[in-house]
Amino acid sequence: MGHLNLGDGLRVKCGCKERTFSRYELIQLLGEDAPMENIGLRIRCSRCGERPRDAWVTWAWKRSCKPD
Repeated sequence: MGHLNLGDGLRVKCGCKERTFSRYELIQLLGEDAPMENIGLRIRCSRCGERPRDAWVTWAWKRSCKPD
């Protein structure tokens, strides 16, 4: 989780929904030393049981930027 800053998150999408995990939630689920590239293999949707089909990082600095 070293690649994620405090306000960053990981958005994952399975067959039934999209969900954003905060850095804190990912550390609680997987441990602080979990490599980012293996997260999709280690989590499953609680509703449908599928692994994520797609995932992307939501950067805190992008959310805080305001257009001119």
